[in-house]
Amino acid sequence: MVGERRTDAAQGWFSTWPGMVAEGEEAFQRILGAADHVPNDPVGHLDDFSSHHVGGAQFMLGDGSVRFISENIDHGLYQSLATIQGGEIVGEF
Repeated sequence: MVGERRTDAAQGWFSTWPGMVAEGEEAFQRILGAADHVPNDPVGHLDDFSSHHVGGAQFMLGDGSVRFISENIDHGLYQSLATIQGGEIVGEF
């Protein structure tokens, strides 16, 4: 449901608590995130989840729990966690 996104001023990526940069050209991307890359992937994009935490990022799941998801999570499993009706069984992670 909710995941961290870090600010990287060197690349012009700014995150805010409301989830968007007011009047920003790509403001919509600050609300939605993508699971193209695992958290903190060095080749990650503006819309990928990331944090300044070592090893991963914090996410709030649909059941209200908060989980730290490792940057070493299997990419397929990570993408399964990001779908709403894919029918995947993810088990423990």
